Amino acid sequence: MNTLDIINWNNLFKLDWDSHCRHEFKELESFWDEKAEDFNKSIFTSVSEKYTRTIVNYIKAKSKLKASDTFLDLGCGTGILSIPIAKIVKKITVCDISLQMLNFLKERVERQKIDNINIIHKRWTNVKTPKDIQPHDIVVSHRSLGVISCADDGIPDLKSSIEKMNQIARKSVFIIPPAYELPDDRNFYTLFREFTYDNPEGNAGIANQAGLSTYILVHLMGLFPHVDYIQLKDTRKFDSIDEAVKKYSKFFNFDKGKLDKYFKSRFANKKEPYVVRVKRRIKIIWWTKTI
Repeated sequence: MNTLDIINWNNLFKLDWDSHCRHEFKELESFWDEKAEDFNKSIFTSVSEKYTRTIVNYIKAKSKLKASDTFLDLGCGTGILSIPIAKIVKKITVCDISLQMLNFLKERVERQKIDNINIIHKRWTNVKTPKDIQPHDIVVSHRSLGVISCADDGIPDLKSSIEKMNQIARKSVFIIPPAYELPDDRNFYTLFREFTYDNPEGNAGIANQAGLSTYILVHLMGLFPHVDYIQLKDTRKFDSIDEAVKKYSKFFNFDKGKLDKYFKSRFANKKEPYVVRVKRRIKIIWWTKTI
């Protein structure tokens, strides 16, 4: 027996999710509706634009993306990937549970006069294929697999979600887990141990375990996945310490007092704008469809 088969990796992910994330995602739509405005603003920073270019170029290269291809973006948010991809492919379908996220995406689509995006406001677990969504050449879950896999009970079933993604894809599937953009500074990780990868109970450690569970699950499903890592480094500017604290406390469960103390120490005797070196380690799991 393959030793990997001893563990039920789908259930392992469910247990991790139930203990660490379920309390946040009891009401999925309202949770992401509340974050939509901040997500939309974050797209337009130079750091986010560099990240987006990197991911888009990677998908283009690995999938051999063509102008005649169709593209499905699951958990699309406000369009960080779907807007640039729409300018490359024949047609793109986006699907998200958050109406507010999709409203921001619609505004960008109209402003840029993009006419090849089909927008679906629906929970992925409730999507019927091919009734609701026809097969697409490329299917992507970008930082969304756990969320799009959640049924009404708030617990994700990755295996069923991945099976549906694979079924609807003609050419290839890409799963990109969340990747934290955080200060590239040892003092930061000393203060915030929850974001070190060697701490299994911390945010980064949990995300790393989730990525591992996903990869092994896809492997055991016989889909022959590849996994690649990309490390991005950049700088982010802040006009004030309050802005830096606000940025990081909005998306992570940081202690604001500790954040304030960290940035005051880091920026002591320095003038605005405050420059922070940041890094992000991106994991990409992908496979091509076998004939």
